[in-house]
Amino acid sequence: MNGYSIIGPGIQSTKSGIIVPYSEENHVFVREGQKAYSIIPPRNMHVPIWRTHGRFRKQMKRGYTKILYNQRNKDETIMSVIKRVFGEYITSRLVRTQNRELSFRCIAYNMHRLTNLVFIAMVSRAHLHYT
Repeated sequence: MNGYSIIGPGIQSTKSGIIVPYSEENHVFVREGQKAYSIIPPRNMHVPIWRTHGRFRKQMKRGYTKILYNQRNKDETIMSVIKRVFGEYITSRLVRTQNRELSFRCIAYNMHRLTNLVFIAMVSRAHLHYT
């Protein structure tokens, strides 16, 4: 591959040690390995589809839903809030208990969010009742 070597799913390393993401490998890893739908916008929209390499890259060039792509902002925001509120480190050593710890953090975040929404609804309802 001309001085490149694959070092992980979707990652290439050059001879100089620079790590470069490889788009088609990312698509294959996500879609076939993880059974998920990858939305990675193509970099070079000016290149015609027939000159684009890779099945999934051609699909992205033909079109993807921008609404679905913009959902990433919500995910990033939620992850940022969870890290800010509960800390960004996990203390468990075993993978099973790490997954359990992260699941509990997500449950705690949902309960935290629910109590805030209920409190806001009660305060706004009381405010409307007295005015």
